[in-house]
Amino acid sequence: MSQQPTPSTPSLERPLRDVLRAFHQTGRLPDGSGLKVGLQGFEPALVARYRAEQRRGPYPLVLLGETGAVRTLTACIDHLLDGVAEGEAGERQKRICLRLERELVAGGSGPLASLLDAGELVVREAVSPSWKEDVDSVLAGLRARLEGGVLVPYGREALRVMAQAAAASAYAEHARPWFQEVDELERKLAELAEVEAAESDTVPEHLEHLAGGAFTKAFDFEALGALMEDAPHATRMPRERLARISGVLTALRQLRAVLSDTMELEPLPVRASATAMRVRAERAALLAQCMTVSRLESRDRFDSGWHSALVGSMDIQSLRDEDRSIIPPTLVWLEADQASHEQLSVAGEMLAGRAPYKVLLILAAPREAPDARGWGLVDRALMAADTHVGQFGLSDPEGIRSTLEQAMAHPGPALVAVYAPRDYMTAAAAVEARAVPGFICQPASVPWADRLMLSGNPDPERDWAGVPDSEEEFCWADFASLLPSLQAHFVVLPVEVEDRALLPIARFLELRSDEARKSLPVIKVSADGTEERLAVVDAPVLALARRVRDHWHRLREMAGVQNSFASRAVATVEVKHADLLADALKQAEARHRGEMDQAVSGLAAEIVSNIAASMLGVNGSSVALASGHRAPALDRSDQAAPAEATESVDADVTQEPAAAPPEQEEEEPLPLDEAWIETVRCTSCNECTDLNGMMFGYDENKQAYIKDAAAGPFRDMVLAAEKCPAAIIHPGKPLNPDEPHLADLLERAAPFR
Repeated sequence: MSQQPTPSTPSLERPLRDVLRAFHQTGRLPDGSGLKVGLQGFEPALVARYRAEQRRGPYPLVLLGETGAVRTLTACIDHLLDGVAEGEAGERQKRICLRLERELVAGGSGPLASLLDAGELVVREAVSPSWKEDVDSVLAGLRARLEGGVLVPYGREALRVMAQAAAASAYAEHARPWFQEVDELERKLAELAEVEAAESDTVPEHLEHLAGGAFTKAFDFEALGALMEDAPHATRMPRERLARISGVLTALRQLRAVLSDTMELEPLPVRASATAMRVRAERAALLAQCMTVSRLESRDRFDSGWHSALVGSMDIQSLRDEDRSIIPPTLVWLEADQASHEQLSVAGEMLAGRAPYKVLLILAAPREAPDARGWGLVDRALMAADTHVGQFGLSDPEGIRSTLEQAMAHPGPALVAVYAPRDYMTAAAAVEARAVPGFICQPASVPWADRLMLSGNPDPERDWAGVPDSEEEFCWADFASLLPSLQAHFVVLPVEVEDRALLPIARFLELRSDEARKSLPVIKVSADGTEERLAVVDAPVLALARRVRDHWHRLREMAGVQNSFASRAVATVEVKHADLLADALKQAEARHRGEMDQAVSGLAAEIVSNIAASMLGVNGSSVALASGHRAPALDRSDQAAPAEATESVDADVTQEPAAAPPEQEEEEPLPLDEAWIETVRCTSCNECTDLNGMMFGYDENKQAYIKDAAAGPFRDMVLAAEKCPAAIIHPGKPLNPDEPHLADLLERAAPFR
């Protein structure tokens, strides 16, 4: 949205600007303004464009009959399209498949078999008869893939279906080891009972088998068995044990059938959930008793005098955590807009315990809406130690399915909060506008760095989500214009007007208070997705937008997306390092100025000495000595010249002036053969002194110099030059011409000459 008005776009006139500013501050329009409060059929421009484009969405869902899995119809169709061959026939089949998808979506809900039959009639009438084989092929593929499936449209029923499917799948996976052990114990107990029956010599069939075929008609085996029943047999299993094994075997089979029944996992109201949990806990305690007896009996280690009392005292409170895990999850169906305060309180107590309650909280209004309810339960669950929490909009079935699977797999309580308005687009806009941010929060045993994940949120590092192909942002105020309870907080401008006083609300929220008084917050709205206008927002909606932004900031802090503690620590370290660097630079500059002043004063003295010596006809050494400075070193042949010149002057002052002394030779450059260090540039890093403390040392300013070049091999000099971060060590030439690998060392030392 441009800030500068163009000549073709009218700007706000002052009376209209004053009217809009009054509405923004008070929420009311002055009489005679010619404007109306409300949106009058307008909605956010982004939402209107999405409606007009007829996009394929994630709904309806497909509940597959055999597996009980839930998939989106779009995913099923795309999977079928991936298998279509390329070419003209493949393109025809893709068009037929997409047309059938539209017919299924329009058909609503119900068994897919009947919906496919209805869609087939429409498609066959719409396409050419020559496409008959293509239609048959597509229908055959769809029926094979969706056989026995049920189509579930957007709505709360879709959440119920997803929850029950996730609970059945997670519990089947979780209880598999238990059921495998139960099956194994059943087999062992059944074998014990069968062996006892087969080896019992009182059974007529067994006696007849022992007698053999020749005597089958000579004895009355029924009477013989009755006689032998009263005779003592030390090898027979006691009747008490046989009865105990039979009873335990029957109980195991019954509990196995009840616990594996997926119909037991359907969502229940709050009170019914509490009752179901008690029953399931009692079943789990009874199963633990039966399995304990079965384990002992299968090993012939059951002692009725000791174990009977011990097993009889087992209840849900005495079970170990691993034994508690056999309790099936209890799905609690809680619709916040219809729940009482008592029901919300009971649900909170469920989430604070250890029992595997899985609360499905259906939210009808976003957090900051006037009619919002149930959000306190989400905040309470986030602070619980052992509760798994997930929050999504119903527009994201994949995110809901993922968090449901994690919640059902968690052995403790879980809360899955889903914003489920009647309109799919409203749910999607709530996620885009940070009204209902998607997240998954795992129990406190997980580190905070991994505990909270902001799943499914666009542009999580920003305050507001960006609009595709635009520099605009979709703010909470844009979403608020979809809510009937908040539409009275907007005024649509009569024409498309752009003015520097009109700012998108995302930018308006960043202004200081003095700057905000000169501007007005607006959003873009549209009635049909094409004609866009501006709508002014009043102060209450602006305040709610700030609260939504602050809540989003808190979530990002918890998730580590933008952690202010880490940012503050980094900033503190950066400031500290900057201060240390500034101090180091000041000290270096001070030392440099001192050394430069000393060098300049010495150089000036040398210049004066040389001039004076030239004027007196001498080399300046006596002047230099008189001035307290040392003269530069000269050749031996020149050192005798001052005495000779003095004697000549004293002997005969009338003698002709001596010939002018030869010009002083230029100072020779520092020889490259000797190793040296630019001491004034030393950073005191300790690299050279740590390498060879006899060769390198520090002066009184803790700056390095070469203490003794012969105190180590040339290799140490080269290594020190390579390690020096300031590159101020110059190795010179080696002192030992026989040092090993000298050619390689000279090549490495060359860059530091």
